[in-house]
Amino acid sequence: MGASFSFKYPPTQDHIAAVLGKKIYIIGGMQLFPEREKNRLHPLNEIFVIDTDTSQGKTDKAALRQEIRSTLPNTFGSGCAVAKQKIYLFGGGLNPAEKIPRYSNDLFCFDVNLTEWLGVSVKGEKPAGRSGLGMCTIGDQIVLFGGYGPQHDDSFRKRGFSWKQRRKGGEGGWNNELAVFDLKDPYEGVWKWPAEGRQLNWPLARTGHTLTPTKNRQIVLYGGNNWTGTLSDLHVLSADTWTWTEVSGHADCPMPAVSFHSATFVEGKSGIGLLLILGGKKEIKNETAVESITVTEDTVIALDTGVSFSLSHPGIARSSHTVSQVPNSGDKPTTLYIHGGLDQDGNTTNKSQLLQWSAECPTSLIHLKSFTSVVPTTHDPRSSEFQQKIIEKQQERIRKIQTGEEDKVTEATRSHTFPSVDKPQKRKQQTDATEKKTNNLNRKNNECNTSDESL
Repeated sequence: MGASFSFKYPPTQDHIAAVLGKKIYIIGGMQLFPEREKNRLHPLNEIFVIDTDTSQGKTDKAALRQEIRSTLPNTFGSGCAVAKQKIYLFGGGLNPAEKIPRYSNDLFCFDVNLTEWLGVSVKGEKPAGRSGLGMCTIGDQIVLFGGYGPQHDDSFRKRGFSWKQRRKGGEGGWNNELAVFDLKDPYEGVWKWPAEGRQLNWPLARTGHTLTPTKNRQIVLYGGNNWTGTLSDLHVLSADTWTWTEVSGHADCPMPAVSFHSATFVEGKSGIGLLLILGGKKEIKNETAVESITVTEDTVIALDTGVSFSLSHPGIARSSHTVSQVPNSGDKPTTLYIHGGLDQDGNTTNKSQLLQWSAECPTSLIHLKSFTSVVPTTHDPRSSEFQQKIIEKQQERIRKIQTGEEDKVTEATRSHTFPSVDKPQKRKQQTDATEKKTNNLNRKNNECNTSDESL
């Protein structure tokens, strides 16, 4: 067994995670507060940064967790992708506690150097709002598929995509829409629909699935759930032709039915593409109801044949979690960081792990470290400390505005927090602000390096 450490970030589920360099960014999700009524979840809009640069010992210090307060709306079940050294977030649920759910269809960009959410100039019709979608990046294209949300009549009917209502009179349903956002620059792009849903082998509508980029501009869609139950199908999408190919499983080694799992692409010996399926949930129908349970077995799937093997995993069973692949140099084994999610009892788990996978032993994972999340009181909106901090921030903001101390450039940047079509003058303000802050950061880093060399 490896070492164990404590982090001070809230336990989350239905969050997203992005990797840039040696850092993992945990974004949004939902948190369950112990003193609240049963099953009452609170969506988050915070970012927690985990530095995995072991050469500096930061992983051993619980990765020197850094918290970034964001201006992003509280969301859960959003899609996430990394492109042009930026993190992009689309969609997500907004109000899990309300009777009539609402879903976002906005696109946001997080600049890791400025530690700010910046606006994206969006051209073209936007996809429908949704949560539980699959999203990934191919080059400078952000690809999304499926999800759960309201009907989008014009898009679905015009392009042949399907939307299946969950229950009569309800607002939500599953869809199988494929949309692509072409990035012209980090803050500008256009939504496109490269193919219609009437094509042969088009996957069923679903949510809780994974969309994983592999090699040769291919994307793997796996699992999820819809009106038929939990799915076990695997489809490969070519980003050159935008056509789907279904990979049939092996009768003796069938692929598991699972949703709200994680899927990680790795290469085995001789370059064989493998998909590591960790955690997730499946539905079991009994005489009176349909029960959703967390799976206890993990799987390795060979993408060329569809044959699956049991994966030995030294950790707790979980779903609605994230798995981040930490970059390693050379031929070192793959390092995976598993964060949060729901445990077998349906509780938001505060246990996270660092695991290792190797092509030499492809059907097992080695435990490296364990991490425990601790809920800071400042994250509970019902705590007096949290409320006091909000009041203090509001009073400070009012004081700065009244005295003229408010930074005009910062205000111009904040005006782009939410997606809109930017005017040329505002675009220049945002670019100037970005360059100014980047230069300041570089200057501070140079000063720090000079100080380090003098020690």
